[in-house]
Amino acid sequence: MAQFVSFSQHPSDPNTMLGGTQDNGSPATSQATTNLAWTSVLGGDGGYNAIDPLSSANFYASNPDVPPEGLEVLLCTSGIYCNNSLFNFVVSSSGLDGDDGAFYFPYILDPGSSSAMLVGTCRVWRGPRTGGTFTALSPNFDTLGAATCTGSEVNQVRALAAAGTIDGNGSGTIYATTGGLGPLEGPAQSPGGGRVWVTTNASAGPAAFIDVTDNGPQGNINPSQYPVSGVAIDPSDVSGKTAYVTMMGFTVGPGHVWKTTNGGTSWVDFTANLPDSPANAVIVYRPMSQVFVATDVGVFASPTSAPNWTELGPAPSTNLAGFLPNVAVTALGSVQLRRAATAAGVHLRARYVAVQSGNHARFLLYPADHICNGICRAEHDIQWDNHSHQWIHEFGRVELYGWFHCSSEHL
Repeated sequence: MAQFVSFSQHPSDPNTMLGGTQDNGSPATSQATTNLAWTSVLGGDGGYNAIDPLSSANFYASNPDVPPEGLEVLLCTSGIYCNNSLFNFVVSSSGLDGDDGAFYFPYILDPGSSSAMLVGTCRVWRGPRTGGTFTALSPNFDTLGAATCTGSEVNQVRALAAAGTIDGNGSGTIYATTGGLGPLEGPAQSPGGGRVWVTTNASAGPAAFIDVTDNGPQGNINPSQYPVSGVAIDPSDVSGKTAYVTMMGFTVGPGHVWKTTNGGTSWVDFTANLPDSPANAVIVYRPMSQVFVATDVGVFASPTSAPNWTELGPAPSTNLAGFLPNVAVTALGSVQLRRAATAAGVHLRARYVAVQSGNHARFLLYPADHICNGICRAEHDIQWDNHSHQWIHEFGRVELYGWFHCSSEHL
């Protein structure tokens, strides 16, 4: 049994992927599109991870943060050949003023720097991605001061995104979203959880980080205090001020996805026809001008110009299997070759991989192990249309080899 907490993709090779799995370590593969086998590169629970786009043999991995001072980010420079003995510490709680974060704490490689990374506890830190001195960029999101994060805070960082003006330290614009207790327990918490914080001048330090959660049309964009599960910056806006955030709860309609075009000064509800289901992750793919959202009932896509969501899953008219299974999806990523390829981490024993070659792409759904009878592989071919500049499905075909031999106890 393997549940992916997160995954990372090689910047140009769709075959090379690194994952983090609950209770099953950090597996990796260099044959994602042709071979079901993954190799464990780091033991223990696998958490967030990253592959350096500028030095793709650099694999970052982590284990869960168990307080006190249990946070650790590790680096191996041997790529797919990494193993436990080759990982070394980049940063730990002791280098973050004793901070602890969430059990699965987020960190990203700063896209505005060739050498910096960002780590989320109950505040945001930046430092060298090969180890060194880290600096707190934000206040403690729970106390609003400089107190050390104990790991018990409600407003632990859930997601990070960075872009915008670049200085000698890295990206100038950084978004950080935090956890929340939901509508039942949340109102008793002070300050409330489920917040969105933004800075457009990260090097200015904690005073430049602003809470922009209350800037919606009716005030708070997350009044039920759900965890703000994801944030993605639209790369077509070089300022970093256009971004999307997702809410991890049942809102009875609106409020699952919000968009800003001015760094959180105001927000527009981008939910529209998205199902009333927790939204868990979001990415933006610039060449297609599409935003993708992972939910508890699958993955949905919409143009960035206006919300109009289409499920990348079972065909609505027949409910037959299509692009993706109708399951909870917790992570999204994209890799650009000549066109887009998107992958998702799902809450069943499977990995979903998109393979792109020239103007064609093939979507493959593989089980995470060999328990299923048969090949258990779903395929769907699509083609890039050079006139409409979008993927079309005239080559649509679904082939299920042994998929229905997978009993519910195996999912």
